[in-house]
Amino acid sequence: MAPPFSASTDGTYACLQDGFLRVRDLNTTLLDRKLPSDFASASASFRWLGSEQVLVYDTDVVLYEYVPHSQAPGTSALIEGIGKISNVDFGNSGHILVFSEGQIKLTIWSVKTARGIELRDPKFSTKGYSYRASGHFAFLSHPGQQDILTIHEPESYEVIASVVVPTTDAQGVKWNSDGCWLAVWDSPSSGCRVLIYTADGNLYRSYSGSQDIPGLGLGVRSIEWCGSELAVGDHDRRITILKSNTVSDVLLQY
Repeated sequence: MAPPFSASTDGTYACLQDGFLRVRDLNTTLLDRKLPSDFASASASFRWLGSEQVLVYDTDVVLYEYVPHSQAPGTSALIEGIGKISNVDFGNSGHILVFSEGQIKLTIWSVKTARGIELRDPKFSTKGYSYRASGHFAFLSHPGQQDILTIHEPESYEVIASVVVPTTDAQGVKWNSDGCWLAVWDSPSSGCRVLIYTADGNLYRSYSGSQDIPGLGLGVRSIEWCGSELAVGDHDRRITILKSNTVSDVLLQY
């Protein structure tokens, strides 16, 4: 079985093998970094942030700073005692997002302060969160039978808005580029349904497909903001471009 492998944005690549983090620049030699014993297992995973930082995780999390032409990547953070981990991702402004197994909690770890903030009951471990350009954090949780959307302050992650989302099974949340709008989309079983919130957590509009355009019954597959316009990709292999200020106005569909 091939070892875990990943390429950075500039073409530098790395893999985990035999307890080593092996980093190679296409123009330099192979650099080895001995990993802690916990990372010697085949279950360890890792990911790049740009071309300068590598996150390696298994039962603990290690952040390596990669400096080209140096002797080896240097360790800049070690997170221990989190428990079993299902996923790790880079957050905003030096934060690392650590999702526990079973989606019990999300620990937001600050590299600067070496302290963590816990958010309970994340809806997902690989999606369901989004950063605004200003650093505000939108987060989907599922503590009971309802989906909850919370909006948090930058750095402190203090809750500034919390709303019950009227969805059957929310699938994700995403800020637009200027941070004025926040979109949440429902599962395909609910049809084509997208909810648009203002930056302070108020429901502004909802979109459930255009009655003039047939074939939207299979639901939303993904969304993507294009400035102030919203592209909705559905399971009918259509892409619909909507105005965010009206939501119901279809600018383009193909």
